[in-house]
Amino acid sequence: FVAIPRTAATTYEIGIVPNFGHSLSPIVFAIIFFVIVLVLTIKPSKVVDIIGAFLTPVLLICLAVLIIKGIVSPLGAPLDRTLVDNVFISGINDGYQTLDGMAGAVFAGIVIASVKQKGYTEKKVLVKATILAGIVAVVGLALVYGGLTYLGATVSPQYDNTVERTTLVISITQAILGGPGKVILGLVVGLACLTTAIGLTSACGNYFSDLTEGKLKYEVIVVVVCVFSAIISNFGVDKIIQIAAPLLYMMYPAVVTLILLGLIHTKIQNKNVYVLASWVALILGVAHELSTVPLFAKVGVLASLTEALNKLPGHSVGFYWIIPVLVAAIVGKFIAAKKEA
Repeated sequence: FVAIPRTAATTYEIGIVPNFGHSLSPIVFAIIFFVIVLVLTIKPSKVVDIIGAFLTPVLLICLAVLIIKGIVSPLGAPLDRTLVDNVFISGINDGYQTLDGMAGAVFAGIVIASVKQKGYTEKKVLVKATILAGIVAVVGLALVYGGLTYLGATVSPQYDNTVERTTLVISITQAILGGPGKVILGLVVGLACLTTAIGLTSACGNYFSDLTEGKLKYEVIVVVVCVFSAIISNFGVDKIIQIAAPLLYMMYPAVVTLILLGLIHTKIQNKNVYVLASWVALILGVAHELSTVPLFAKVGVLASLTEALNKLPGHSVGFYWIIPVLVAAIVGKFIAAKKEA
């Protein structure tokens, strides 16, 4: 619903418009983009593996050049004041939009399986290799996001917080690297988005085909995903993010709960800790977000629940759900789990 359409919208706004203007309409581009996705997804090709193998190093090198040049020759001096109220909660909410937390929860299994395929099958070695890979990823992401944050700060006197995300990235790149910068950025982002769209579309096809035990054919699901995504991508990046926000705010309490419980998995002997804590987190996330919709705001139960949640510690930074979920986890610990047959 969100991630796949956004890949095409991002490619169009960062790769096509800055280099070719609006000579190619977003509708035509979306069709071309998702025809390529469809062709490479229905019959998986080694082209995707080849692109993926070289894409990350190229992307990181381009970002490193951009960031280092931006640090050596800054575009301006950062403002001595913030442009955003409640910076911490704003950062958390924008962090949700990256989908990194949700993707991490899903991709963890893929990473572990990949490490096993490399021959690290003994548990201790497997854990160590996975942790080391995680550290490399964390350091890499910290340098990239930290660098981009600094670049954004250097242009804070020129732009306020209403500027579109893609416009800001393009403007910074062009100011630092000149004309060739936007071409390089467009190419790299386009390839990154294309391979991401292929991977996610394939994952959707496999997941729903397995879920329905083959009643829904992989090929049919892939076609539906591509057609749907082509339509939604025409809303543009910022509009897609705006649409996604309520859904993510509903789901993320449960996602973060699963991640936190996963960190202490060896200490949890009863799966009802997961079940009760996750359901409570999800229900509270849905209820809290619905209470902001005028249609539901006056519903008695929702209004009372939201009022109670707003009095809990952590509400001011969006963590109103922490205490109830902690209580649910403790309760779950004392509910006997059904024995597996």
